[in-house]
Amino acid sequence: LDADDYWNSNHLLILMSLFKSFPQAQAASSNYKLKRLRKTLDTTWSHFKNKEDQILQDFFKHNFLNSIFTCSTLIIKIEALEKTGFFNEKFTHFEDIDWFIRLGMNSTVAFSFQVTAIIDEAADNRSDQIEMTHRKLPDFSVYNQNLKNHKGLEKYIDLNRFSIALAYRMENDIINATFYQQQINLKNLSLKQQKLLKMSRLQLKSLKHTQNILGN
Repeated sequence: LDADDYWNSNHLLILMSLFKSFPQAQAASSNYKLKRLRKTLDTTWSHFKNKEDQILQDFFKHNFLNSIFTCSTLIIKIEALEKTGFFNEKFTHFEDIDWFIRLGMNSTVAFSFQVTAIIDEAADNRSDQIEMTHRKLPDFSVYNQNLKNHKGLEKYIDLNRFSIALAYRMENDIINATFYQQQINLKNLSLKQQKLLKMSRLQLKSLKHTQNILGN
């Protein structure tokens, strides 16, 4: 459980019940809410046909809007952890995404739509407040050989590359922004996302400021 986040009283019970319902599962996670500065939001998901407890057949396709795994809602069997490994300690940021990719490729995952946690995105000490120049980030190209075997993996990685590229553009670091942008298959981005990648630092900062005002 991350220090900023909260477990509901039913959290561990729901996760353990997933293992009982789906003995083949090696990892399990549950639904959560997102705590912003002035409100708490329901989480939205992609590619679900129903809201029943279930095994995720195409894990990565369910991660396009929000992450199935968070470090506060994930439970994993030791046997799967031994197979997948731990965080890559070379990275200071997106190390959880790198880990989730390996978990998604190597584990059978069960998911419950029951909300059992609150993820606090408004905390003062979050690592996303650290400048990009001080971050060490993954190069997701190491997973290129796995793309064909896992539906949705390419888009999942490209959405994270998009996020990183935008953050570099916000700090006017065009070299690093270009490094991540050039690896993106634009078919995996919406037209709005593609337009954002063409905007200047000032345009992006102006949009971000507007977003913060509207969000509050």
